[in-house]
Amino acid sequence: MLIAMVLGFLFWSPLEYGIHRFLGHQWTFRNKFRKEHQKHHYLKDYFAGTVDKVLAAVPIMIVFFFIGIIFVSWMTSLLFSFAFLVSYLLYEKVHKDLHVKAPKTKLGKILRKHHFYHHFMDPSVNHGVTTVFWDMVFGTYVVPEQVDVPENYKMEWLSDDNPDYRIVAKRPA
Repeated sequence: MLIAMVLGFLFWSPLEYGIHRFLGHQWTFRNKFRKEHQKHHYLKDYFAGTVDKVLAAVPIMIVFFFIGIIFVSWMTSLLFSFAFLVSYLLYEKVHKDLHVKAPKTKLGKILRKHHFYHHFMDPSVNHGVTTVFWDMVFGTYVVPEQVDVPENYKMEWLSDDNPDYRIVAKRPA
């Protein structure tokens, strides 16, 4: 059962990458995620509401549960689904923290710079938020030297003397 939880937890990671890259950027059909994601890219402090996130996550968890009980016990399937949900919720926390809190760890600095390069310089790369691994695997990884942050998107924690970031002219809203 521990294996089911570990697998459920780890299963979120490639889905995070795939959902972000394909539903958020490459596939052009309109979908709820793409709409919310575009708002997130173009409105400085926008994050989809908690209710929207739960309404997106719970049906997926239920589908995983019912598919799982075809192959394993209901308890194993439930543990996998629950761990997947926890992993998703941790992703949401990390993602928001990258935007609103000053970095505290080396990993936090790496992920933030990776993510902000995607936001402000090239949305076709660096799709991972909680890891750079899948970007490396699929060839969408760019090591950012310095990230240009438009003045009107500057986060509260970002100081003008931070060598990883450069404040540039405003980006149109």
